[in-house]
Amino acid sequence: MKKSFLAFLAIILLTGISCQKKADIEADKQAFKQAWAKLSKDWDMNIKAGEQIKNTNHYTEDAIRIDNGKIYSGKEGIGKLLR
Repeated sequence: MKKSFLAFLAIILLTGISCQKKADIEADKQAFKQAWAKLSKDWDMNIKAGEQIKNTNHYTEDAIRIDNGKIYSGKEGIGKLLR
């Protein structure tokens, strides 16, 4: 009985694993490249417009940035650096 149950469980697990959707690596690479290009463009436009503070929107609340050996943490801390 125990062997039958384990065999059944193994078949179910293998079936579930084999039915998973395969990752589309090329599509993921392309999406990353597009997102990076947009981020870079926005970043540069903010700097050219003298509005570097807008670049803090690209950081998370727990972000850390090190600049010239000084550590800035969070959007607020990084915002002080970008002002």
